[in-house]
Amino acid sequence: MVYSLASQVSMQYSFTNTQSTPLELWLALPPTLPMQQHVRIEGMTPDPVQIQHDDLNLNRLAFFHLDSQETLQFTIRALLYNADYQPSSLDTNITLSEAERAFFLRSSRLIQVSGEVRAEARRIVGDADTHLEQVRRLYLHLIKHFHYQWPPDDRGSEAMRQRHRGDCGQYSFLYAAWCRSLGIPCRVLIGSWVRGHMQAHVWNEVYIDGSGWVPLDSSVHQTALRVPILADIDWRLQRLEKQFGRLAGNRLAFSIDPDIPLYPPYKQNNVSEKIQRLRIGGEDLAWGFESLDGAAPYLQPIYLRMTEPEGIKSSDVLGQWHFKDMLSYRFLTWVMYLAFAVGVLGTTLNLLGIQSLGIITPVAWVLANLVYIHRSGLRWWKLALLGLFAFELVMGILRLIME
Repeated sequence: MVYSLASQVSMQYSFTNTQSTPLELWLALPPTLPMQQHVRIEGMTPDPVQIQHDDLNLNRLAFFHLDSQETLQFTIRALLYNADYQPSSLDTNITLSEAERAFFLRSSRLIQVSGEVRAEARRIVGDADTHLEQVRRLYLHLIKHFHYQWPPDDRGSEAMRQRHRGDCGQYSFLYAAWCRSLGIPCRVLIGSWVRGHMQAHVWNEVYIDGSGWVPLDSSVHQTALRVPILADIDWRLQRLEKQFGRLAGNRLAFSIDPDIPLYPPYKQNNVSEKIQRLRIGGEDLAWGFESLDGAAPYLQPIYLRMTEPEGIKSSDVLGQWHFKDMLSYRFLTWVMYLAFAVGVLGTTLNLLGIQSLGIITPVAWVLANLVYIHRSGLRWWKLALLGLFAFELVMGILRLIME
């Protein structure tokens, strides 16, 4: 793996206990990973009751008592790195301990490893005889045969495997289950995109001997077109084959893997019938009132133990976070918005026959689409729109010349 510095990020986080009674809260303190270094937490109030690592020193959990209307807040700063898998950059010094290897091969509530899962994974990898080729084929199969859906009907690898649809977490859980069933250590990173307000995200890293943790993100390569030929064109534009093992440093992981044991132990409350339940790991869970055998389904970045039947609003159970965008990102964003606005205005005036902005309209559309493609990647329909507006721009320039 080759890593290059992408950016320095700053995230502000807050969670307010809006209950009339106290609650308990577990917080995952973001770990140091190859793609995120020099992680610092500043200005945390109130102080945690305790901070404890798990047995393998993967997740560091802070535990809090929050009184009614009390707010937990802090700032996270970190350096983020781009990752690029290069076969020539082998490093035999990167190894897993036996305990770590066993942990990332285990079966859990949300990542279920079974004989059926193993048989399915073997069918997908076919005659691939190396771990590297096997994980690459699993990655491509997941992208091309499963669909994005939010929110999912049920959370966990089995639900995704049977329904063939789910969100980024579902993609990551199933991918981990497939890899683990073949004896390939795989972990799930649970965190957020580092742009603006609260954009939760989940992705994978798979361990390859001699290379270390190879990152991948299968859920971002979706296409709205399920027609095979058009879908293939879309994936070629996304350079799907080239994306394996390459991730931009535009995400921050809060915690590693789902099914995270909570310290101190989670004491189960009696749950009112009023509480809405979520289907997680084949079980109807009252989020924030129950645990999965003493574990949090995942920490993004918190899990709660509430007491009041009304609990906390569902939109607030993960807290609120905001990343401070870099000046260049904010500038290009406003350029895009302004260009889109000018394009819409010019097109509307043309349709109404009131007034024409001349070549300003196609210039605005071309500029807006170029920034949009830079932001969110190339798709066939974006390319088609860009070609249409570029053609209109050329025709407008020719009309000016001929006049």
